[in-house]
Amino acid sequence: MIPLLGHRDGSQPVAFHAGRLISAAEFIGDVNAFAERLPTHTYAINLCRDRYCFAVAFAAAMERGQINLLPPSQSPGTLGQLQNDYGSVYLMVDDDEAHPLESIRVNVGAVPQPCAPEKLAFAESTIAAIAFTSGSTGTPVPNRKTWGALAAGGISEASRFGLVNDSSSVVFGTVPPQHMYGLESTVIMALRGGLIMHNERLFFPADIQAALASVDARRVLVSTPVHLRALLASQVKLAPLWLTICATAPLSQEMAKGFEQRFGTMVHEVYGFTEAGMVATRRTLDGPEWQLLAGLGIRQDRDRFMVSGGHVPAEVAFSDLIDLKDAERFVLRGRNSDLVNVAGKRTSIGYLDHQICAIEGVEDAAFLMPDEARDGVTRLTACVVAPGMKREQLLSALAERIDPVFLPRPLYLVGALPRNSTGKLPRSELIKLARECGATSPNHPVFIHRTIDPGHPALPGHFPGDPVVPGVVLLDEIVDAISAELGRANAADEMTIRSAKFLRPVRPGDELQIKLMPGADNTVRFVCNVGADAAVSGLLVPFRVRGQ
Repeated sequence: MIPLLGHRDGSQPVAFHAGRLISAAEFIGDVNAFAERLPTHTYAINLCRDRYCFAVAFAAAMERGQINLLPPSQSPGTLGQLQNDYGSVYLMVDDDEAHPLESIRVNVGAVPQPCAPEKLAFAESTIAAIAFTSGSTGTPVPNRKTWGALAAGGISEASRFGLVNDSSSVVFGTVPPQHMYGLESTVIMALRGGLIMHNERLFFPADIQAALASVDARRVLVSTPVHLRALLASQVKLAPLWLTICATAPLSQEMAKGFEQRFGTMVHEVYGFTEAGMVATRRTLDGPEWQLLAGLGIRQDRDRFMVSGGHVPAEVAFSDLIDLKDAERFVLRGRNSDLVNVAGKRTSIGYLDHQICAIEGVEDAAFLMPDEARDGVTRLTACVVAPGMKREQLLSALAERIDPVFLPRPLYLVGALPRNSTGKLPRSELIKLARECGATSPNHPVFIHRTIDPGHPALPGHFPGDPVVPGVVLLDEIVDAISAELGRANAADEMTIRSAKFLRPVRPGDELQIKLMPGADNTVRFVCNVGADAAVSGLLVPFRVRGQ
């Protein structure tokens, strides 16, 4: 039997929740109390956003002999498909929203009872969860995870970073616990390593700043390149970060160096894939080589590489191409599924992405091989975030790094890539973006991120005590974005708002994701999102076409 917790006794803190530390005894009390309320089903779909509630629900399901399903998304379609595939399912949630399936809400705050943490334990062979691949390269695939493998992986990661039994370290996360990386690095590592888990799912730079400042301890941030980039682009000042762990997408040395210098931390990356879990780590600034976690080994089988040992009990094939340096070190060369053949020459999308992202001035980029060739010719496409750069500059710089046959035609300049909350870039979303760019080229969509300053002078008198950003301020931001991003210096004087819909309130500090879609006759459609929700949409037209 393997204990759920690595904490020495019931008084040690397990989590930071609702502004205070939660002891191991309280955590176990919450787990037992919630387990008693669970229905008799085989599978539990864990949708909890609060990381502490997720951990309580995760353990309670195991205590009842149930398997946690960790969906790749929480859309009604995904949940309906899980019900069709698994039958006996219900939802574990931490909100009061209406849900499409039978649901039970996690309640925490049980009266703690004297207990020894090792009393809450599970057999090594217990199927704790079924995790799904992200779907970034195709249909999500289920992977069964035993408690033995998860527990061993958590200890292995904690050992690599010197965190085992470190009750003075708090783990913060910007990744959801339903994602394999989020589960391993923000939940299992904290529980098995004897660390303290911070409950909040952080997203915006201001959220991260506030959470880090709320705890006086050694701070460990588990994040993604998307969130690190947002922090670097913001004006926030962070409380000291002892360690930053990053995964889900390639991280450039330039960004890692900038993050370390600005925030006084060390940035380490974790490499893994859902089928095996975490496999290796590296400090980004030390170079491209990855070092296997303790107990793992690699075997070459013809053109494939297999990993096993330690917390990977059965051999699993790498989903990426690698160059094996020695028994413990390797270099990534791209995904097997990313191989492309153009004019008889082969390379990988991952390699091309790395080369274009390494160009100075490029903030983010992705290559795409369309499913169907146009005019009988296969052409690579690239969407690039590079403010202030022109296509000709990018193509010239890229031609110095890759074979000319792989130069993207077309290359679209965009304001942002449609990465999901973990930094992954689903192929379907990239295809959609490329099609939108192609449909409007050369006036392709532009994506801009802005934040309304909480100190804006229009806010104090607009619903005192519950400030809402006035619609006129939002429209002013959008018009200003058009002026700045589309090169229309006098947009405010030359254009008028034909239509505008306000779909949800915007609060001070909310990050605005503004999508501008230039059209015919110099019109501009816009959609302004807060998170996944549209807040404002409308159409701006030149004065000369007003009334059309």
